[in-house]
Amino acid sequence: VSRGARHAVIRSLWRVSPAFREWFFPREIRDSGLLFIHVPKTAGTSIHMALYGRALSHDPLAAWQSTYPRSMAGIRTAAVVRDPVDRFLSAFHYLKRGGMNSFDAEFASRYLQPFATAGDLADAIERTDVQRWLLSEGFHFRRQADFLRDRSGTVRIDHLFAYERLDEAAEQLSVILGRPITFPHLNRSDRSDSSLSERQRELVRSVYAEDVALHERVLADHGPR
Repeated sequence: VSRGARHAVIRSLWRVSPAFREWFFPREIRDSGLLFIHVPKTAGTSIHMALYGRALSHDPLAAWQSTYPRSMAGIRTAAVVRDPVDRFLSAFHYLKRGGMNSFDAEFASRYLQPFATAGDLADAIERTDVQRWLLSEGFHFRRQADFLRDRSGTVRIDHLFAYERLDEAAEQLSVILGRPITFPHLNRSDRSDSSLSERQRELVRSVYAEDVALHERVLADHGPR
């Protein structure tokens, strides 16, 4: 049987057999009992490497639940949320440099070319056409809350941490998993020339209002540092 024929059979079984899909649930998640949702530009690559030894996908919680309902039934969840303005700046500069793969480079070429600076994009963020691709076409600019919703549409994560307190996240995940966790500093974006005016920051916050509220709640829940 040719490789193409085998792939066709696998694709067909994947579409029609939920039991078949369960075989592909990542062993690292099953063994640890913890799914860390990788919200783009929130240190997810570093955390996945620390937890699983490799980077997993950016799939939202609802996608994991829909694809692997049986395996997900007993899995705890965790994620990191970040100040939306800082994340916006990080995503802009990361993609402007070409990102990590051809998909990132294509997205930057198609959508970011008209914007020389992050401020230019912030100035245009109220436009309907800009919001459409910003929040749906790629995933680095999607709302963080959209990655954290379950199949009912509710943000429902067992352990939520703030990006600004990754040391605290490492400590708590060490307790949860029963082994020491440290995060390497991977995939950081340079924002040295990315200052925004207060008006531009407010424009970004208005589009990501749900993320602003979520981030502030996580900071408040964990108390002052």
